[in-house]
Amino acid sequence: MLKTGLIQSESPLSIELGTGRLPAEEALSRQTTKPMFNQILSPKQQALIKQFLFTFSGLLLAVLLILSSWYNVKSDQELKYQEHQELNQLDLHETSIFKEYETTLSDLLTLASLPISKQILSTEASDRLIKSQLTDTYLTISQTRGRYDQIRYLNNNGQEVIRINFKDGIASVEREDKLQNKADRYYVQDIASLNQNDIYVSRMDLNIDHGQVERPFKPIIRVGMHLFDANERPQGMVIMNYFGQRLLDALNFGSKVLDSRSSLMLLDHDGYWLKGPDKEKEWGFMFDDKKKVSFANEHPKIWQQILRQKSGQIRTPAGVYSFKTLLPLTPKDLTGSWHYDFSKTYFKTQTKLENYQWILVSFLPASQFYTDTHKALQSGVPYLLVGLVFLSLLSFYLATYHRDKQYLLYKTHYMAFHDELTGLFNRHVLDQKKGLNMVLPKDKSIPYAVFFFDLDGFKPINDKYGHHIGDEVLKITAKRLQGSVREHDVLIRLGGDEFALIAPKLSNKKHAAHLGEKLLNKIQDPIHIDECILQLGVSIGIAMYPSHHNNLEKLIDMADDAMYAAKQSGKGRICFPENAKSKNTDT
Repeated sequence: MLKTGLIQSESPLSIELGTGRLPAEEALSRQTTKPMFNQILSPKQQALIKQFLFTFSGLLLAVLLILSSWYNVKSDQELKYQEHQELNQLDLHETSIFKEYETTLSDLLTLASLPISKQILSTEASDRLIKSQLTDTYLTISQTRGRYDQIRYLNNNGQEVIRINFKDGIASVEREDKLQNKADRYYVQDIASLNQNDIYVSRMDLNIDHGQVERPFKPIIRVGMHLFDANERPQGMVIMNYFGQRLLDALNFGSKVLDSRSSLMLLDHDGYWLKGPDKEKEWGFMFDDKKKVSFANEHPKIWQQILRQKSGQIRTPAGVYSFKTLLPLTPKDLTGSWHYDFSKTYFKTQTKLENYQWILVSFLPASQFYTDTHKALQSGVPYLLVGLVFLSLLSFYLATYHRDKQYLLYKTHYMAFHDELTGLFNRHVLDQKKGLNMVLPKDKSIPYAVFFFDLDGFKPINDKYGHHIGDEVLKITAKRLQGSVREHDVLIRLGGDEFALIAPKLSNKKHAAHLGEKLLNKIQDPIHIDECILQLGVSIGIAMYPSHHNNLEKLIDMADDAMYAAKQSGKGRICFPENAKSKNTDT
């Protein structure tokens, strides 16, 4: 239903009249629901703050969406780059390992190819000159290389003929009375079974001294060759014990140079750590109580994936595992030597270790995935704060613009259908369909009454006291009418001192007449303006919908005729159309 002086239109915003405030302010004030908020701020301020928050939230959401998209793209690119770098680093580590490994093999081939190596057993054992020359050569290689724990020459019976020891940076020749027979050692037996030009490479393990693992740990790789004379008769063996720690140190040095964020591991063919993040877990296969301490046992699913391919990457919630398999017994995987071609060389190792391999594994933890992206985000915080300030200013500007635009629309709408003096609806509300929709009940079955008012004695007051007093009289009269009608009744100032009232739900003349008497008495009360006491009357015509007519324009005309009939019969009266006999134009 319609409220007194209230516009109801298709617009979601409404305007309240007759309060002494601009109707747009009234409408805006009703949009805020918090009473305390209403008491502190004006309606315009409330509307501005709400619009600012709405605009700022929208712009902030857009910025956050852009920032989120940037972060997702940037972090994805960074992770892919990191994964690519991990594979590149493994390639570099592989190169450093094989360079070290190839140098060792080259030294072995150099010693095995020396003519004196093949002559020593073709001469008498007492030929100390040749033995001395060979000893000097071994000693020089040991001292200049610094990578061999021992270099030995053994005869066909496994007896050490020459042994060079390297300790604390000094190479020394073992005394003859300290030389031992090593015929029972597995590697001597394996080397003795080699053909000419074959190379023996043991697995990398820890050196055993007097039946116990030497401490501190000394990783060793034993390489050797079986020597033959010109007639392909076996002459002896050359064996070199390579310091495996040099190979592990090369990996550590490479990680430092590359400034890697990942942890690097070196595993053997069974998944035991030769180099790992925890030294206590390394070399598990060398100790009875650590047989189950291995990467393969701790990460069985990842280990199975590693075994299925030579290289690749595995993403897990914890991080990314990158791996690359190195085959020290497969010549085609060697990068090539400066002096020797290993493609025609046959490599042999211990029995049941034909699948011996090293596996480089790098683990990049999830905490390191997006470090560059996070740094970029952190470095951009000051700019983001500046952006938020700019966003706030832009939001305030847009909110102000929107508020002013809405306010102008409210004011334009108000002025089109309302009387500037009294704030009531004006005559234009009856001339357009949009206006009629605002003043008539939407339900056509609801009855209503149309009242037509004409003030008695207004013209003499206007002439005597001036238009400013007349305007005040009209304002007071409008307020009295508003204070006397029901909440859903609609008041209209038709012009001059003429008013109309549309009162829904008045179904009979008795109720309409009762309301008319109430309004008549209210208007007749004395009006006090400055020092003047003024007295007015009113003549009222009433037409009923639908009993008198079903068209509003006709009903207004009928009420107008009834009002003139009331004036004709003595003024200060109420009249219905059936009582009107003629229309009088006198006021």
